[in-house]
Amino acid sequence: MLGLAPALMLLLAAGQFDAGGSVSVETRGGEAPVSPGLPPQPSLVGVLTPGGDVLYRGGDFQVRAGYSLRIFSRETKSVDAAPLYLHTWTLAADSHPTPRLVFQGTASVLEGATDYTYLPVVLGTNQATLAVVPRIFSTTVDASAQARASRTVRFELALRVFQYRPVDEDPAATFVLPHLTTVTVTPGVAFRLSALDELTLSTGFETQYISALQSAPAVAGQPLMVHSVTGLTVIPGVGWRTSLARHASLELRAGIALTHLSSAYPIDTPSSVTPIGKVTLDQRLLSLRGTVLQAMLGASVDYYVDPILGAATPRGTAMVILSLLCPPDWSVGFEGYFFSTLQMHATTSGDTTYYPDEVAASVAVPVRHRISDSLTVEFGGRWADRAPFYSRPGSFIESFHQRQLWLYVLFAGTSRVSRSVGTP
Repeated sequence: MLGLAPALMLLLAAGQFDAGGSVSVETRGGEAPVSPGLPPQPSLVGVLTPGGDVLYRGGDFQVRAGYSLRIFSRETKSVDAAPLYLHTWTLAADSHPTPRLVFQGTASVLEGATDYTYLPVVLGTNQATLAVVPRIFSTTVDASAQARASRTVRFELALRVFQYRPVDEDPAATFVLPHLTTVTVTPGVAFRLSALDELTLSTGFETQYISALQSAPAVAGQPLMVHSVTGLTVIPGVGWRTSLARHASLELRAGIALTHLSSAYPIDTPSSVTPIGKVTLDQRLLSLRGTVLQAMLGASVDYYVDPILGAATPRGTAMVILSLLCPPDWSVGFEGYFFSTLQMHATTSGDTTYYPDEVAASVAVPVRHRISDSLTVEFGGRWADRAPFYSRPGSFIESFHQRQLWLYVLFAGTSRVSRSVGTP
């Protein structure tokens, strides 16, 4: 009987290794806040991101391991900061033991310092309220399994684990990032009703633990209060996906979020029942002599526990994505997003009321050109801003105060080397 190590060596020897390297260089000019809560400042930014990965293919499975380093440098008139370094390690696996069974999994680890413009990538692009993050350590694990019982029935199971925490945090600082851990398990079943329609039934079980959460004191002048919040959410739902035409599809989803929060700090609504839903339309608008215009429109209402505010709230999202493909080497995109909570979460300390950012909007116009098989250039513009909730006193438009406005150019290059190691 072969031991584990010799068996693993024989398995690896029967596959193929691909090694790849990549580097992207971005230069942008414009304005953005240096840190959450500060006004935007004119800046010149450079971002260098070298990386590499190794891909192993062996029979019915493959594994990819990668690493990248994001080096961010910014020059402003008032801030002379050292470059920021953010390390990212990734691991992805894909296995097909049988024609009816599929396993997939990805894991990533982020460690280092990040700038204000990159915070939404780490914390979530729909996270409106941002906090000061000196250094961060974050891990994400996504795993799924699909088992096809017949031509019309498929069972699914998804797991997601996500956590982040600040590193070397200053205990005297205010409004720093809390510690967050989230675990979500979603079993479900999909029914193929016809060649065009599919119905899915699922129930998500999500638990969240937020610690080192800061809240304003009841009396002005006293230090911030630190506490923790534990949340449990159960989301039964039903989804339907249909093909409207040859190049158009519609996806609908509806469910109910049952949430319970517990904390030593008083919570206004510890338990709640909230309807949620989602609609997404993906359609080709134009196809003429190889030029294709594709549109994706979407809107959703979900229920989440805000890790920075420590409050559970319904949240609305709207998106518009247009892609103009001009073969063989050009593409132009338009990406618009709008996120907002559906209720205000102001806090009061003495005679002072604090209104956190609960609304976020962004627009990007990327233009891409493939120079060669291994070199691509992208240029365009980006805009993003944040604001408190609508019912805050004063003009809603004027309350946007975290503006980002950039013009940028980005070069990305890749290379790969393949090697088969033969059959044992």
